Amino acid sequence: MQTDFLQQSNLTLDRLVDFSRVVDAGGCTQAAKAAGGAPGNFARKMKELEQCFGVTLLKPGAQGMTPTEEGMELYQIINHNLQRLGDFHRKCRGRPATVRLCAGSSMLHWWVAPRLTGIVGSLNGARLDLVARRVHERVPDLRKQEADFAIVRGEAVGSQLKSCPLLVVEHLLFVSRSLLKRLRLEAGDPRLVTKLPLALPAEGDVRTILERGLERAKARVTEVIQTASFVMAARAAAAREVAAILPHIAAWELPDAEFAAVAVPALGGHTQRLHLCWNPAHIRASAPAERVLPVLQHALAV
Repeated sequence: MQTDFLQQSNLTLDRLVDFSRVVDAGGCTQAAKAAGGAPGNFARKMKELEQCFGVTLLKPGAQGMTPTEEGMELYQIINHNLQRLGDFHRKCRGRPATVRLCAGSSMLHWWVAPRLTGIVGSLNGARLDLVARRVHERVPDLRKQEADFAIVRGEAVGSQLKSCPLLVVEHLLFVSRSLLKRLRLEAGDPRLVTKLPLALPAEGDVRTILERGLERAKARVTEVIQTASFVMAARAAAAREVAAILPHIAAWELPDAEFAAVAVPALGGHTQRLHLCWNPAHIRASAPAERVLPVLQHALAV
């Protein structure tokens, strides 16, 4: 054991944890604010760590402090070992290890949940946590090792992460056939989206692209319900009083026998290529996640 090194360098778990906090927060001031401490104490500990290892661990970045190459290596070592300690702590207390999968609510609801049968059997006593996270939160969760896996757009996968393609999502107009009949409309009408009452999420890429496409076509839609998510919009469409623009995977809940799913010209063929993404350094530190990885790759891919 390297006890001499620890005693001579005054290296402590407290300093290492604070270093991880500073990297996550982007600076000593931000880390202190999140932890309820003094920025000066964090800055002092960072200097002591740099003196301990004899290298620069942090450097100024565009949005605060960022780790150097050595700093990132130390950050990964810290999180790797904290993960193992956390797993050991849960084991000693009789709690299951966890595997955390982050995705948008629509992917969890319409893609992951229907495929759980093939996943649960591989957990071997671990617990699978399904967590709905916003688009901009998922990759940082992986980098900070706060999630084991995330479903993200292919273009969001950056350095230090690995991924495999899952599916290409397109967005369609879902409308109950009974509503079409009541309003005397045809599913093949290219202007159908402008003739139906709609439920739409309040924000997001699809809404932005739709609005731009409608503006170019000098057309408008009748939005009668604004929702927080595609899942809520689907619930509204299921009541058969409004239509909704949803990922095509919503057909799992809105079957073709009762709902028409038609293309929306205003979206201009917009699609999203989704990948299963993970941090390989983190996966190597988590036996449950390492065991589940090939199962997720198989179960969630088209």
